[in-house]
Amino acid sequence: MLKPSAAQTLPDGSSYENHGVHVVGMRWGKIVEIDANEDSQVVAESMKILAAHGQDEALAPPVLS
Repeated sequence: MLKPSAAQTLPDGSSYENHGVHVVGMRWGKIVEIDANEDSQVVAESMKILAAHGQDEALAPPVLS
């Protein structure tokens, strides 16, 4: 059985489980880019729960570079 790569209990008691992969680019031993690939629908639903429990930044616009 495949285990989730990210798991936690959310403030409402529900469980957050997501699978994904991070592709990390490095130069001279320093991280220069990160590409996170995961189920965005699972992330979006968990952000709603976090915001409903007082974590306002959960609904902040994404950080773009």
